Amino acid sequence: MLPMMNASRLPPDTHLGAVHLRVADLPKQVAFYEDVLGFRLLAEDGATGALGTAEGRPLVVLHGDPLAPRRPAGTTG
Repeated sequence: MLPMMNASRLPPDTHLGAVHLRVADLPKQVAFYEDVLGFRLLAEDGATGALGTAEGRPLVVLHGDPLAPRRPAGTTG
């Protein structure tokens, strides 16, 4: 368990938006978020895919970019 810190807290009415990620293989990553994590594809235009909850709340937006850096072999993430 992490120790409590004396940091400032965000106001209770603060809301976070979707996380935006740059990915090299958009179709592969969309399939991962759908099949493995259970996200629902909310919108896709060929270059970007928005995924989120069944209620339509976007949680992640994937931006396809063939030049996006790939993770090193033998690592996760």
